[in-house]
Amino acid sequence: ILVSGKQPMNGKIIFLDLDGTLLNSQKKVSVRDQEAVEKAAALGHKVVIATGRTLVSSLETVDALGFKKSGCYLIACNGAVLYDLSDDQVMQESTISHELVCKVFDEANRRGLHVQTYSPTHVLVEKCNDDEGVRKYQQLSGMPYKVLNSIRDYPEPVQKILLLDYHDNREISKFRDHIKETFKGELDSFFSAKPYIEIVRCGVSKAAAVKHLCALLEIPLKNSYAAGDATNDLGMIQAAGTGIAMQNATDEVKKVADYVTENDNDHGGVAEFIEKLVLNS
Repeated sequence: ILVSGKQPMNGKIIFLDLDGTLLNSQKKVSVRDQEAVEKAAALGHKVVIATGRTLVSSLETVDALGFKKSGCYLIACNGAVLYDLSDDQVMQESTISHELVCKVFDEANRRGLHVQTYSPTHVLVEKCNDDEGVRKYQQLSGMPYKVLNSIRDYPEPVQKILLLDYHDNREISKFRDHIKETFKGELDSFFSAKPYIEIVRCGVSKAAAVKHLCALLEIPLKNSYAAGDATNDLGMIQAAGTGIAMQNATDEVKKVADYVTENDNDHGGVAEFIEKLVLNS
């Protein structure tokens, strides 16, 4: 892997979750947050968007924010994809085999749970899940979906699988534990938000991606800052030199953070920590 623009030892790297962190409730970035991120980048610090979103969905958002420039990177699918935004290329990818995808779908279908996965351009569901859930997901994510007779009709490996329940997450929570036990050493499973269980290849996480990218760029972990709000940000916040929880973060996230912002994602929380911790230290 060729990595452009390695940092001097005093260079810093900032990892930013999207939803609930850099993005406000309207899925926009405030002027204050945008300016703070741009100032950090202009000073030579690296900026990394770290999200559970798919690569295509992430790239659309990042493009609109103007972050496709030197020193900017993207972690998508909760760490399954590492992407260099300036070179517009995948640096690393971890996928789930077709065989495992079929097994997870079969297990979920036996329990009557909504399960879906992703091609590079579409959400993929089987006919039994062409329902209210996927339509709401499409509305919230902006991603189109495709209905298959069977997941066996899509023989490619995938970056992640998602189970959703917008009404009651107890059954998908049980399924998360079942996946961890049944596919131990092969798959991992966690909540990315209350209605969503994400399934990725074992070893894939935002935390692992943080450590890997710091090593590639030769930036000491102590010079890294990671901000988030949800369960899938926990490991990243703990892995970074300084972990930041947004004011709107879950209590679980706040407990492990080194710093909790006074402002939430609607009131410049990202700018607050960048100005206070990164630019003034």
